[in-house]
Amino acid sequence: MRRRIALMFAGIAIMMPLLAGCKVEYAENMTSAENTEETQPADKVIRVRYSDGKYTEYLRYCEAEYEKNNKDIDIVPELVSSDNYVNNINNDSAAAENVPDVYMAVNSDLGTLYLAGLAYKNTSDKFTSENYCDVAINSCSYNGTLVAYPLSYKTSFLLYNTKYLTENDVASFAAMETYSENADFFSSEESAAVESVFRCEINDLFTNYAFVSPGLSIGGRNGDDASSFSIYNETTEAASKEYLSLIDYFSISARNTYNGCMKKFLAGKFLSVIATTDSLSTIADGKIACAAAAFPDYNSKLLTRPLSITTALVVNPYSQNVTDASKFAEFATSELAGELYSYTGMLSTHKNIEYDKEYLSQIYDSYAKSAPKNKLVYGEQVYPLLEIALHNIVNGDDIKEQLTSVDDYMKKQLN
Repeated sequence: MRRRIALMFAGIAIMMPLLAGCKVEYAENMTSAENTEETQPADKVIRVRYSDGKYTEYLRYCEAEYEKNNKDIDIVPELVSSDNYVNNINNDSAAAENVPDVYMAVNSDLGTLYLAGLAYKNTSDKFTSENYCDVAINSCSYNGTLVAYPLSYKTSFLLYNTKYLTENDVASFAAMETYSENADFFSSEESAAVESVFRCEINDLFTNYAFVSPGLSIGGRNGDDASSFSIYNETTEAASKEYLSLIDYFSISARNTYNGCMKKFLAGKFLSVIATTDSLSTIADGKIACAAAAFPDYNSKLLTRPLSITTALVVNPYSQNVTDASKFAEFATSELAGELYSYTGMLSTHKNIEYDKEYLSQIYDSYAKSAPKNKLVYGEQVYPLLEIALHNIVNGDDIKEQLTSVDDYMKKQLN
């Protein structure tokens, strides 16, 4: 299968000219009065394709702002179905019909897109460590080359009640256990409604990936290196044991749903929970004084990394206006990054954004330590397999057996 895919990509790259040229004809003796009227050049059209309607208002805003200073550019956002999204970009580009000049993509698709010749290099000097964390840059890179413009991110983080907990109290799970042993607090009248210092859902990998993340390597730093792959090792086994201990200590059950945990947090019954960036509007509507922190480490030796997904803008090399498309992609992801949240409710990958609520800025710390979803061919398979393995481990199955099973299967697929 991999050979077929590779051949397909190679064929596409050979068959499709990178830039379409325009034939210009010159005529002599056309200087009479009736031929002196100047013809105004047509606007350059930059088509921006995306499949998530949450970005519509933001892209319209970017369109209006960009066109103010670029009168000859017509930005055209195009919302399409998510079905066969990547294939349709490929097919439209190959047919040279309705070619998107810029399109949105998640970081896990960037390997496929780059190998297919559908991702133009990002050479802007704006995308450095001064403005973006390493995770944002690595998420949008393939084999060390920056191939996209990081826009927004999703990840998980710790949300905690600042009436009772301080930053030091939630610095690690070990610190949280120490706090929960504070007998004076739990015997006080004001804590009567508190049920637990910490709770989380354990059924969804996106919220519990970090618990087993110490020692995990799925594609290396950029998520594109098949030789850097390890699911079972001594560190992941140690992390899994700590995970089971944590579940037991805080009496976490599979019956603790994500929505249930969030409701009890906002009601003041749970003092801290693992939340995701999908819940930002719910948090904003709540009345609990809260703060956010990076997903806690177990201790100073077992360091966690929550899973993250980065959405980026990609410039299509088959655009006839690659230079202008690149300028718009930079403008929408860098210069206007501070407006992204107000239009979409999503957080920008740009690290220097000031938000009106402090916890929104604090969530970036969790993104900055996160593990981006990988870009490996067949690499997406690891996540449901790992979720099943963790479910089995929680239910009492052998840690080594479960993680080794995922490790062995995936290495066969990747080699």
